[in-house]
Amino acid sequence: MLAPPASHNGIEVIGLGQACVDYRGIVPSYPGEDSKMELEGLFSTVGGPAAVAMMALSRLGVRTAFIGSIGDDPFGKTIKETLLREKVFAADVKETRGAASQFAFIAVTRGIAARTI
Repeated sequence: MLAPPASHNGIEVIGLGQACVDYRGIVPSYPGEDSKMELEGLFSTVGGPAAVAMMALSRLGVRTAFIGSIGDDPFGKTIKETLLREKVFAADVKETRGAASQFAFIAVTRGIAARTI
C-alpha cells in the first residue's frame, strides 16, 4: 500500500463526504420487470461525489485530502487503497470496526449511457 503524505501541509482541497464502491453493469437495454438479462460488461470503480472529486483534482495536480467513513471490510480496503493510489491524502478516513462500507450496482444502458442505480 502507498503511504500518504506525512502531514496535511500543502493540502489545497479537502473533500468531506461519501466514498463507495460502484459496480457498473453494461446492458443492451433496461430489463423489464420480472425479466433476466445478461451483462455485456461489468467493472468496478470507487464512487461517491466527494471521493471522485478529490481523485479527479489529484489527477490534475491539485493536492487533495478526503475525510469520510468506511467499514473495516473488503470494500473499505478497496476505497482507501484507491484513494492512496490516486495520491489523495486519506489518513483522516474513519474505519469503523464491524461496519459495512457502502456499495452500489449501476445498470448502464449501452449506446445512450442511461443509468439506474
